[in-house]
Amino acid sequence: MAWTTGYDARDSEHYSSLQQSTLQFNQYRTSDLPFSLEQYPYWQGQPVPRLHRAFGHRAYIFGPQPQIWQRASFGSMRMPNLETAGVGEILSSAPAISAFARLQNIKDFFSGSPKYVFQKTLGYGGNGICVHYKYEGDDDNERRIRDIALKAPTAVWQSQTLRGELKHQKKYVRSSHIVQILSQDDFGRPARRPYQDVDTDDSSDDCDSSGEEDIEVPKPPRKARKDLTAEELNLKRLRWYPNRPVKMVKQCIAMAFPVRKFHPDRRTQPEGDLDEVIPDAKHHWRMKRMVHFDIDVNNEFIADLDPTDKHEWAPKLKLGDFGLADEMKTQKRDCFYLRKRSMAKTGYFAPEQFTEDWDFIPGERNGANVCDQPVAGNYGPHTNVWAIALVLMNIISGCWPRVPPSPGVLTLSSGGNVITYGMDFLNQEWDYIDIELRQMAARCSE
Repeated sequence: MAWTTGYDARDSEHYSSLQQSTLQFNQYRTSDLPFSLEQYPYWQGQPVPRLHRAFGHRAYIFGPQPQIWQRASFGSMRMPNLETAGVGEILSSAPAISAFARLQNIKDFFSGSPKYVFQKTLGYGGNGICVHYKYEGDDDNERRIRDIALKAPTAVWQSQTLRGELKHQKKYVRSSHIVQILSQDDFGRPARRPYQDVDTDDSSDDCDSSGEEDIEVPKPPRKARKDLTAEELNLKRLRWYPNRPVKMVKQCIAMAFPVRKFHPDRRTQPEGDLDEVIPDAKHHWRMKRMVHFDIDVNNEFIADLDPTDKHEWAPKLKLGDFGLADEMKTQKRDCFYLRKRSMAKTGYFAPEQFTEDWDFIPGERNGANVCDQPVAGNYGPHTNVWAIALVLMNIISGCWPRVPPSPGVLTLSSGGNVITYGMDFLNQEWDYIDIELRQMAARCSE
């Protein structure tokens, strides 16, 4: 069999990915069973698009939903504890085997001086492990005692994913509600082997002036992809290759308006963390469309109580794990948005990912079918807000999110109705929690 001229294997891969995601999210919207492609032996016959507006099809928000939330507590999905599990339990889990081996490497690296004391393993998975150390230093060392979360890859030592995470977190230097990166000097331990960064196709500077809040003249909007000429599209393709729970909203503000670029006191207060603020409306056009894609209860770090920082009674929550984070640009190809569609843990997918609107999208890798959609693929700061609302429900209920997500109609005090997936916040069993907080969380789940 000979392929026709101009065939690109990536077109076929994109089409197959769209077929698989169509099946995955159709099940996600209707069932609480885990998805496996083996359940669909004839999946390659899945038509793309599945629905056609010309035939009178429309996307449904209200579908068949279980009447009872089948709650699963956090403890029901735990991996083997690397400190207490027996050899047999660790050997029964492939992620546990690689994580246990890397944990021994980490403990060996931190033996000696300055003194770091191992506390516990915070979590691990197929790609990495995160552990808690307490830095105590030496008698002649001026560094204060502090808690440190250390993350290391398990499969390899030099991880591109971890480097990408480091790059993203550098954007949030001094942000009060984002986990901060320690510099090599702060760390106080020399590397055992040279660390050489790899070249990337990103020519931007981490400390460039983009996003400075004193820039008030908006840039002209990007030209719609559907309006680009064949020559312009070709140029784009060539370029492609080379504390309190409510305080978690501050994490969303941090990603939209990084304090190192937008905070009004960033120059007058050169040291210390800065509390995230929303700048004046005239600067909102500079807002960053950074999406975390992995906000869940396991990636919220609890800081110590701090009587000097409005956290005398409730600890500050800091967001970590930016391994999947990416800044969403407008007018991108369909394949860009499809790759982000499965970037979340089960239960934490956003409407931009699981909406049935995706079933109208044709299988065109370089198409402009997604970039102007109001919901499907429209990732942005609102995607982070949705995830924060889910984490808040985790904290209130002690359980994982509802699967499938269940929409409901919320009547507003100001009049009118909105569709929200957060009706669980208004259950009578949570009446001991401030109603305004729960109503706000329900609105964040729209």
